[in-house]
This record gives sequence, C-alpha cells and structure tokens, in this order.
Amino acid sequence: MYGGGYNAFLLKEPTVGRKIALIRGYSRTQGIIVREGNPKGIGSLEDLLRGDVAFINRNKGSGTRILFDAAIRKLSLEKGVGFEGLAKGIRGYGTEVRSHLEVACAVKYGKADAGIGIEAVAKLYELGFVPLSREEFDFAVLKENVGQENILRFVEALSSDEFKSKVAEKGLGIVFNEDTGRVITG
Repeated sequence: MYGGGYNAFLLKEPTVGRKIALIRGYSRTQGIIVREGNPKGIGSLEDLLRGDVAFINRNKGSGTRILFDAAIRKLSLEKGVGFEGLAKGIRGYGTEVRSHLEVACAVKYGKADAGIGIEAVAKLYELGFVPLSREEFDFAVLKENVGQENILRFVEALSSDEFKSKVAEKGLGIVFNEDTGRVITG
C-alpha cells in the first residue's frame, strides 16, 4: 500500500492549501485484520480475491479506504485488470463500516474473514494482522491559528517525551518520528 506523505497534497490544493497547515503527527500500520490464527491463510491483497474469503471494507472517504483503494488500484494495474473489475472480485468490497473497531468486531464475530484496518485494533481484539503499509497521521489546522496558545500547547504536548512515552506504554502501534509536532505550511 502507499505509505507516508499522502496528506501533503492538501497543501498544494489551491483553495485548501493556502488556508491550512499540517502538524506532523505519527505513523501507524495499516493492513488486513484477520481471525485469530489466520485460518484462511490470508497473506496479501491477492488473497482477498479468493471466493472463500468474506471481506469488510471501510467507508468511502476514510483515510484507510483511500489507502486500500490505492493499493487495489496498483494491484489492478499489475494484473492488467480495471479497478472496478478487481474490486468486484473481492467478496464484500461494497460492505462498509465507519470505524476500525467495527471492522475488528465483524472479523472477531465471524461476519467477515478479513477487513482493512489498523494494527492496534487487531491487537486490542486479539486478532491476526497482515501489515500492508505505514500511514502518516497528521493534524490539519487553519494557518491563521498556528500561533495561538491552544495550538502551541498541542504541538508542545505532541512533541514531548512524556506524551510519547505514555502512548508507547499503551501498545497502540503508534510510532513517533523526529519531526512529530513540526508545523508544515506548504
């Protein structure tokens, strides 16, 4: 899957880019959530095309769905098949839920064999996980607010070793980078 930097396009977009700044956040791992022990032996996106695999998708517009569709688009080019044709080959591609938790619940309770989501939720529900990519998670703020006290406090907290340590203790699969908290204005 595509990873990292996919939020930067916002800064280049003429109407939005001149109004917002991004605060570099953290990265997390996106992938395929599967049942504990991975009984269907799912190891890649291609395995989702098997007729014996029921899939559950994230809603259109979510970052996870955008990453997943980009990966499917790439796979469709490699296979010389149209995106729609390949997506239709995934049983359950059109079944959408609005959160990572809903994906995990669907897999945990047998409504799907696999779904797209983040590693932390798979761990929380004691499910298997097939990593596909690292996703950059940034925060968008209005440029005019960047110097305001509440934004400065947020950046300070996000960048602090204490915050990073507390998040790491929780085992959420969040990885902080050396530029976490940096304000990017395009």
